[in-house]
Amino acid sequence: MANKLTGKQMAFCRAMASGTMTQSAAYREAYDADNMASASVRVEASRLLALPSITLMVETLRAGIEASIQAQGLSDRDEFWRSLERGSMTLHLQTRTN
Repeated sequence: MANKLTGKQMAFCRAMASGTMTQSAAYREAYDADNMASASVRVEASRLLALPSITLMVETLRAGIEASIQAQGLSDRDEFWRSLERGSMTLHLQTRTN
């Protein structure tokens, strides 16, 4: 069974899974690192990502984000096709072909 993560570890995992932060930025987001040197932050962030439980959680969260994005894309596509079926796009399509 996977180890339980602390609140700070989960915050780090969420920040990493977002794909918008570096390891150091994610560490600073999750931990009180105001008084830490940049090199120390990099080392600690790297150590966290070396833990299997952290890596697994980041990958799990990323997979969930990707699934959500794909589901939203399908939802948008389905809405487009429904609007076509209702005829709401007919005028737009006729205008573009003339």
